[in-house]
Amino acid sequence: METVDTVGEQVEWGSTRDTVGEAGRGDSIDTVEEEAKQGDPDDKLGEESRVEEADMNDAKEEEVDMNDAKEEDVDMNDAKEEEVDMNDAKEEDVDMNDAKEEEVDMNDAKEEESDINDAKEEEIDMNDAKEEEVDMNDAKEEEAKCEVNKEARLALGVERVTETTQTGSRTETAQSEEQGCREGVGSFFSESPTSPDGTQGNGKSAVFNSAQTEPNTQRPFIDTSVLACDVQGETISHGFRDVEVSMENSQNDDTENVDHKLMENAEEPEPQPAHCSFDFNWIPWLVSEACSEFSFQKENFLKGCKWAPDGTCLATTSEDNIIRVFNLPAQLCQSNTTEPTSDMVPALRMKEGGTIYDYCWFPLMSSVDPSTCYVISSSRCSPVHMWDAFTGELRASYRGYNHLDEVIAAYSLCFSPDGEQLFCGFHNHLQVFTTERPGRESLKWSTKLNNGNGVPGMISCMAFSPCQPIIAVASYSRMIGLFSTQEGSQIDQMSGHQGGVTHLVFSPDGKMLFSGARKDTEILCWDIRATVKPVCSLHRDVYTNQRIYFELDRTGHWLVSGGTTGVVSTWETTSFDTSSAESTVGAVGSFVANQDCVSGISLHPMLPVLATASGQRHFPEPLCCREDEGENGGTSIQQENSLRLWWCGTQHVDEEL
Repeated sequence: METVDTVGEQVEWGSTRDTVGEAGRGDSIDTVEEEAKQGDPDDKLGEESRVEEADMNDAKEEEVDMNDAKEEDVDMNDAKEEEVDMNDAKEEDVDMNDAKEEEVDMNDAKEEESDINDAKEEEIDMNDAKEEEVDMNDAKEEEAKCEVNKEARLALGVERVTETTQTGSRTETAQSEEQGCREGVGSFFSESPTSPDGTQGNGKSAVFNSAQTEPNTQRPFIDTSVLACDVQGETISHGFRDVEVSMENSQNDDTENVDHKLMENAEEPEPQPAHCSFDFNWIPWLVSEACSEFSFQKENFLKGCKWAPDGTCLATTSEDNIIRVFNLPAQLCQSNTTEPTSDMVPALRMKEGGTIYDYCWFPLMSSVDPSTCYVISSSRCSPVHMWDAFTGELRASYRGYNHLDEVIAAYSLCFSPDGEQLFCGFHNHLQVFTTERPGRESLKWSTKLNNGNGVPGMISCMAFSPCQPIIAVASYSRMIGLFSTQEGSQIDQMSGHQGGVTHLVFSPDGKMLFSGARKDTEILCWDIRATVKPVCSLHRDVYTNQRIYFELDRTGHWLVSGGTTGVVSTWETTSFDTSSAESTVGAVGSFVANQDCVSGISLHPMLPVLATASGQRHFPEPLCCREDEGENGGTSIQQENSLRLWWCGTQHVDEEL
């Protein structure tokens, strides 16, 4: 029991000790906490320094972290830039691929275009080949028809043609012109059989329908001595051969056999006077005309007419844009023919694509040499064309270009006297082509100078001096300039017209220059040695913008001009007083050639034959004017589109007297 007690005491004591211990520990803890709260000053300083150091370290770490973050941002930006660069590179690659594909597509398109052009060229070549084949066939037919005519032309052919016919029970009088010649001025008519209906065959020939006139048992001979005489009317000897044409009609056969016999001239005929000089002191005599040819189209008025240099044919232009070539009627070469012939029919028709601006013959044209027989023309939006005057085919083209490399049309044309150069007038410049080299290669002469002088505007007309290397150039700006054909530089200039200049003509001696303008009633005469003012002026009737031609005969004695009223006026240049001040010279003679405007005037180079072309554009008058005109008994202007040939020598007058 005591043990237990002891043990119980121990336990109790132990419990007490634990209690005390716990109390002591609790006090000691509180004491420590209080002490800790109060702390040691040194420990507080150390703690603060540690804290500050830790803070600094943390700040440094944060700074390092920020730097790392910045670097990461920079790296990310670099990565993004690299990615952008890669994308750009990819896009560039794509663009390059697209460009390559586009280039390939362009090459393919070019190849396709080239193939199309090749196909078009092949088609054009095929068409040209077909046309050449057709032309060859036509040429063969024409060659077969004109074989006799060519032989006569090469032999410097025929002077006299006689024809005998036998009249029988047949009433049909269809006949054709027989073999002719082109000696001197060439052949005047060629063998071209006429069909029963009176139509004319192809080829360049002057065929007259015999059904329209009574048949003659004997035709007057063609006196070719007239064609070879000089301007003073001297006589020459006959040194040609004659052709005797006999026609026999068979009663059993409706066909006609024509025998052409070339025979040497056994004895030369006596010299006869040659009436080849003009004389406008007498009223001209109408010998031939062409009216029906220009009546198929409304207001198909003529714009001009020009004789060929050898006098064998005549070229005309009209509103239907067709160049027509008429042969010289054989009757005009006879020394005793005054009766008018039947309506003339053109031997050739050349169609242009637009309005014809100008045309002219090759100056050395001779029917003996077909290679020289051509006429050139210029039309709207087209190059200059060279037409064959025997076949009507297009020989060559001369092309002018503007600053956009577009084909432009020439407003005026003129050959040099030797025929080696072709001068074409454009806007503010001339282009000089070599006749033997068609195409686009040319020399360009500016007519508008930088100092304000020159001839500005559209070059409307040109004329070569027959004696000096000078070309006169005029434009619608009313200016006239003289240029050297050797250097292309301007020598002098003149002005004095009221309208745009439309025509220029040099005198045969090259000293005088005559100029005419539209809506201007004066032809001005200039002395090119003193161009301050004109020598004199010649009055004529020009009241429209139409080009009205005038011309000098080859002696320079007569000047002939058309007019708006249909009157042809003539002047004698020998009566001009060049020493006096400017004065107006009146016409020494005039005659009414047509009821409408006479725009074309052309004098035959060897015969005293004047060609006139008439017609103009007519505008409908208001009703009030028509009523007033009817009340006053007036008459409206008659429309007359025709080509007429007039004999202006003294031969027919002598016969009448």
